[in-house]
Amino acid sequence: MTPGERYDALAPSVRAIVQHEAVTAGLMPVMLFHHIRSPSYVRARRAVWVRLRELGWSYPEIGRAFGYDHTTVLNALKKTSQTETK
Repeated sequence: MTPGERYDALAPSVRAIVQHEAVTAGLMPVMLFHHIRSPSYVRARRAVWVRLRELGWSYPEIGRAFGYDHTTVLNALKKTSQTETK
């Protein structure tokens, strides 16, 4: 599945979250589904993942939606919570 297909497959409410975080970071929403490791993309992607976890999404669900393994999502969110506590 291509990054564009992943984005199109999301529910409209989730697409709105992705779009909000991407626009806030000055990025195109579909680009958050590419495996780009630039800090701006990583921060925006993590922000979306945090919001999805708050909505009750599981790590595997988030991983499948973005084309990542669930352990990648888990470790990214651990890093996010560690940087917030510092």
